[in-house]
Amino acid sequence: GAPLSAVLDRPEKLHELRGMRQRIDRGGPAAAQAMMDEFDARAAERVADARRKLEDSGRGHRVVSDTETMTKILNFGNKCKKDGYLEWQKGNIEEALSSWRVADEYLKKYKLPDADKHGNKLIADMHSAVLKNVAQAAIRLGYWTEALAAADDALRIDDQDHKAWFRRACALEGLGRLAEEEDALDRIEDLAVGRPDRDRIRKDLRAKRERIA
Repeated sequence: GAPLSAVLDRPEKLHELRGMRQRIDRGGPAAAQAMMDEFDARAAERVADARRKLEDSGRGHRVVSDTETMTKILNFGNKCKKDGYLEWQKGNIEEALSSWRVADEYLKKYKLPDADKHGNKLIADMHSAVLKNVAQAAIRLGYWTEALAAADDALRIDDQDHKAWFRRACALEGLGRLAEEEDALDRIEDLAVGRPDRDRIRKDLRAKRERIA
């Protein structure tokens, strides 16, 4: 970073420092603690943002694996998926999310040779289901950024998945990105056309829009 003397030469930084001093003068120790809490929160968000960017750079890059190894990974992923369901049914949302995160970590790293379309579809289907579970649990816990990332990963697997779009809409609402949420809801409405369950989907959409109106 820049030396302190260079920072202090910047008018906007001097103004910021004076403002901080005035807050402390007016509010005393409580104001100082509040400022420290704000600083810690911003620092934590920067670290989390850097981690997300690193993860994003590696999304979609799967290592080709042999059938035996992939079978073990699928079996383990399915076990974690079921463990998560059991925890979810008990109301242990954090524990369910933890199990589904582990399944995601394993399933996202590998694939079979491209010629094995059936095997790769099995992997994609299980991974998509796990990602939607991650998103759902994260939404329940208010982990909006994680929910959005999981929903987006599911949509990278299948951009016609209306449940993944609905998870994306809920995450965007939690983040206050309401215009993008409306775009996601419009997408779900388009996908509902011709589906046997379109009436139920449209009912869910109406209820969702009424809540955010």
